[in-house]
Amino acid sequence: MFTGANFTQRWLDHKADERDESRKRQTKSRVLGEFVKVLGAHVEVVDAVLAATEAAHVRLRNALAETESNLLLIQDFDDTNRRTSAKSSLPLEDVINVAVDDGFRAVREACECLTELRAVASLLTFSGDGSNLADILEKCAV
Repeated sequence: MFTGANFTQRWLDHKADERDESRKRQTKSRVLGEFVKVLGAHVEVVDAVLAATEAAHVRLRNALAETESNLLLIQDFDDTNRRTSAKSSLPLEDVINVAVDDGFRAVREACECLTELRAVASLLTFSGDGSNLADILEKCAV
């Protein structure tokens, strides 16, 4: 009789341990699922910031190219006027100057946008070797 009672107690203890382990796995699984959702949202934000950064970078390159082109036009225009001793054509010169001013404004705005995006990106990054992430995943391992 003693052997049967001992077996029954050990069996009940074993089943209780199994239930505890099952609960732990369920909790870890739920935590891991929540972590994956948060990480997914973080990746979406990072992707949006990268896309905005790329767009701002393209705007900056285009504004710089256009401004450089307009500056070369002014230089050519001035060189031509000096060689020919001709009086400058004020309306054309004014149009080019306005275009250069607009170009500088576009460059400044693109730079400001990139500065803002850099600040946002710095909030999305972490410094470290990734060991914290490894620790989190290890704790959530099923």
